[in-house]
Amino acid sequence: MAPFQIVSRDGPECKGICGMGKDGDCISIVSVFNNSLSRGSMHLNSSDPKVQPTVDPEYFAHSLDLELHGRHAQWLETLSATEPMAALLRKYGRSIHQEKSVTDLETAERVVEGTFISHYHVTVTYSMLPKELGGVVNDILFAYEVSNLRIVDASIFPMIPRGNIKASVYAVAE
Repeated sequence: MAPFQIVSRDGPECKGICGMGKDGDCISIVSVFNNSLSRGSMHLNSSDPKVQPTVDPEYFAHSLDLELHGRHAQWLETLSATEPMAALLRKYGRSIHQEKSVTDLETAERVVEGTFISHYHVTVTYSMLPKELGGVVNDILFAYEVSNLRIVDASIFPMIPRGNIKASVYAVAE
């Protein structure tokens, strides 16, 4: 739960997404999905380090990710209607994301597609995996096919950690 509104349509900057831009007192009840089965891609466009790479996160490329997010959205509706949570919320209060309650999976999936935002703990862009499995660095953090390049940050994680990434980044750096 967050004591502010999270409205992905008001992005792309964080200060537009997170705030109190809509009328009324609101809280945001969110689910965080850390173990996505979808895999995006990132490609260099130039040898110039100042040129931004092409990043395609390919959210929901794996259909199970969208289904699980949809089921989470349905569960949040159940959570907000169940005591003791229900007593903390305004009865028949409005949702800033959709007109009606999310009751079926198809509607939940459409709501998720329209409101989903990344969680800002960027990881898994240069995974430490065998090259044949799509890895970018080996088990001692050297990049495949690039001499003398070690990658020592959260990008080498093969999966997103369940909590804040800070301690894991320190461990990798050490």
